[in-house]
Amino acid sequence: MKHYGFRYLLVLIVFSFMFGCASTIPMTSKMSDIVVMGIKNNSSTSLAFEYKSNITDGIIKPYGKDNREPQSGHRGYSHTENATFEKMLKDYIGMKFVAIDNSSDTKLKVMIRDFWIEEYSPDSAGSQFLAVMGGGKINLVVVANLDVVYILTDNEKTVNKNIKVSSDSTHVWVSGESFHGSGNIEYRVAEAINGVNSKAIIMLNHFLESNKL
Repeated sequence: MKHYGFRYLLVLIVFSFMFGCASTIPMTSKMSDIVVMGIKNNSSTSLAFEYKSNITDGIIKPYGKDNREPQSGHRGYSHTENATFEKMLKDYIGMKFVAIDNSSDTKLKVMIRDFWIEEYSPDSAGSQFLAVMGGGKINLVVVANLDVVYILTDNEKTVNKNIKVSSDSTHVWVSGESFHGSGNIEYRVAEAINGVNSKAIIMLNHFLESNKL
């Protein structure tokens, strides 16, 4: 995997000109149509819901491919994953269950254990060098990863499920071009994060349905 580090070094040379400071990710809490269409309303069960997180909103530096070390040359991204995922969860719970009651015997706890971003280029080092020096394109893959635990307690019976999901998006950098609005890489990062959040909620929906909720 060392070749990915060398390839990413060239990408950092390019993107170092783009990141004067940590850039803000235009995150969204909108659930995909696939998530919404898969929700079956439960009007017979009241639910006590709790959300916990091991992450805090702020600056996050992406890792390289299969490498859990932050990219030292990257300025980082400003994110609100904690608040965004919590809102998506509450929106989902509100659609799924008619009655939300903190004193209910049926309790659901959702906890984010970890959240991280990977960035790497699948292009060869040679093609990246030519793109930087002579004009061309560089593909940059952004992968958002989420590690979540679901804990369901129903009449003193507890069921746990730990899931790890990921979602990716691709940004294409073109030599000599500037990017604005939805063409910025931050939008590709936001797209990957929204994708992984949606996958986590789909898995939560399957988890609840498998436990007859």
